[in-house]
Amino acid sequence: MKGSTYFRQGNLQLARLHFATALQKDPNYRPAMAGLGDVLYRQGDMAGSRDLFTRVLNEDPDNFRALLGLGRIARDRGEYEKAMEFLYQAKDLQPESAEALTELAMAHDLLGQGNLALAEPLYREALSLQPDDPNIQNNLGFNLALQGRYPEAISYLSRALSMERDNARIKNNLATALLLNNQESEALQLFENSIGKAAAFNNIGYLYMTQGIWDKAEQSFRKALQTSPTFYLRAQQNLDRLRQLRTQAIQGPQE
Repeated sequence: MKGSTYFRQGNLQLARLHFATALQKDPNYRPAMAGLGDVLYRQGDMAGSRDLFTRVLNEDPDNFRALLGLGRIARDRGEYEKAMEFLYQAKDLQPESAEALTELAMAHDLLGQGNLALAEPLYREALSLQPDDPNIQNNLGFNLALQGRYPEAISYLSRALSMERDNARIKNNLATALLLNNQESEALQLFENSIGKAAAFNNIGYLYMTQGIWDKAEQSFRKALQTSPTFYLRAQQNLDRLRQLRTQAIQGPQE
């Protein structure tokens, strides 16, 4: 189907047109319904996407695309139990689908620290199926960073960036891992290349603040303010938040 080809190429407008044309000819054609559901999801129309996937699943309870789509939507809505149900069904239907493995791993990541170790083998299995996929490399690297395994994370994220050198998300994830591995100058350079110097200092300050490294956080926020007056509001807000955290730490828990 041409719609699927255009979708894989990232041409959502043409993909949408071809899927819609197919549905005009046959309103119950499930591949076109699922394909249009994927397009609407990418375009941010969650309600329309969910309606299409639900229609497909009502007619075909083992439809892989519909299960995967509904799993993504539930995950994005914070309905993690429902997301897991859909995504595990999709994985059971196609156990060697790198896409299903990755989506399931991402859901585990969002559930927090206790689930990070469950996500890692799913990412590794997906990567064994598609070793040249920079997105899987990035996701595995970010998962390792969340686990505190920064040198491993940097290795995977660097590999991902070598495949897609202009990918801002990979740059930011690698910069984060570098910073947390005490490689501040390398992190700053990457942040600068993707979001600008003032925003870079602000991001670094925020990361230090989340780690409780308050002196360095304050230094970074002040550098953001000095670098760009137009960045004043966001960096100043972070400085105010930092002062609150320090005050709370000094005062201790309130009765």
